[in-house]
Amino acid sequence: MAGSLAALAAELVQLPLHSPNDSFFNAGSVMVGSLIAGVLLGRVWGSLLSGNNRWVVFGGICLAAFVAVTAAAVAGQTLLERVVSFVVPLAAIVLGAVGVLIPSLSGSRIASSRLLMVALLALAIGLGVALAGQGDAPSGHLDIPPRSGS
Repeated sequence: MAGSLAALAAELVQLPLHSPNDSFFNAGSVMVGSLIAGVLLGRVWGSLLSGNNRWVVFGGICLAAFVAVTAAAVAGQTLLERVVSFVVPLAAIVLGAVGVLIPSLSGSRIASSRLLMVALLALAIGLGVALAGQGDAPSGHLDIPPRSGS
């Protein structure tokens, strides 16, 4: 559920960002990454022993994941322009949202609703697929601006 909610937010936020490569860095890849982060961090949360420091350990793991993604984006910047300005804000949104939502929703009645989980997952996938073709690359078509009315 947390991954789906993070995916919805990140898919919308990525629209005004300048993608380094519209074929790969788009709403579809943002959706997949968000859902993977949700699943992996959900498993991490479930494997941590209950205790006072569970939140601290989980927060540290989320922070380490953010640092790793940021380092990968900095490395990718050597190959493609605008990787950091595209990836880092989305990673902050996804990992921040997942890092807060997973512990907050675990054990709640709303998070145990299978129907809600399936609906959010379907919405996240549908939006990611629908927006995957929305890029900022030039269309390649030569257009003449409309004639002014005066």
